Parts: sequence; structure tokens; C-alpha cells
Amino acid sequence: MVDDVATVTAAAVLMVVGLIPAMIGLSGVAYFVGALTLGGIFLHCSARFAMHRTNIAARQLLLVSILYLPAMLALLVLDKT
Repeated sequence: MVDDVATVTAAAVLMVVGLIPAMIGLSGVAYFVGALTLGGIFLHCSARFAMHRTNIAARQLLLVSILYLPAMLALLVLDKT
């Protein structure tokens, strides 16, 4: 139970932290929308894994976690302000 809450909480914190560059003016609206979308996907996969501890949910969360950071960095580079 504690691990489930920690998993979802960590994903929610990561989502908020990912939005900081847009909030302080280091990036534009495209980054904000992209970061919000990617964070929402990550949060969704984390919540699904927390509720349903299956191999499929674990693999999906692993794939999303591997793709999340390069996608965020690409958004940041492409959305120069």
C-alpha cells in the first residue's frame, strides 16, 4: 500500500517539476503543453501500475519512464524562446 502511494506521488511530483521551465520563462507554450501531456501519460501509467501489479503494467511503466526524459529534453531544445 505504501509503495503504491509512493509510486503515484513520485509521478505527480515529477509532473510538477517538469513544468518548472515553462513557469519561470525558460521555455514557451509548446513545451508546457508537451510536458503536461508527457507528465499526464507518466502519471496515468504509474497509477495503473499501482492499482494493477501485472507484468504488462510494469513493462508499460518501464517503457514510458525510458522515453520520458529524452522526450522532455527534445521538447525543451525544440521550444527555444
